[in-house]
Amino acid sequence: MYPRLVRTTREALEDFQLEYHIVLSAEESGLVAVIFGAWLMQGNALQEKQILLLTHDNPQLEEAVEQQIREATLLPLNIKYQTLTEFQQHGAPGGVAMIVTPYATRITDADPLVIHTQLPLAKEQRKRIRSLLEAP
Repeated sequence: MYPRLVRTTREALEDFQLEYHIVLSAEESGLVAVIFGAWLMQGNALQEKQILLLTHDNPQLEEAVEQQIREATLLPLNIKYQTLTEFQQHGAPGGVAMIVTPYATRITDADPLVIHTQLPLAKEQRKRIRSLLEAP
């Protein structure tokens, strides 16, 4: 669920493992990643961000978009899915920090920030998503 956090943790542990001539299992490095993620959130007084991913008829595209969003930040994310039709009828649920969609949709002032994506995400788009997610 947190590929960038896990990858960054594994990379950080490489020198440690070489220095002490040990090999950490995937479970052990995963545990370190979870602790590191919790420390990041606590140190920055950040909460898990609520992201809404609008869906339509392409689950593979939606999963790829979710993966790229998760790659944009080290922070834990709570990504919920809502159909495009439900969003257009009822809007976003409360507490959503950002709405991401690969589909065209009309935007109202009442909606949280809506980001239209195309895969792969451009460098500027990844940076924008990361800065929005990592803002207090």
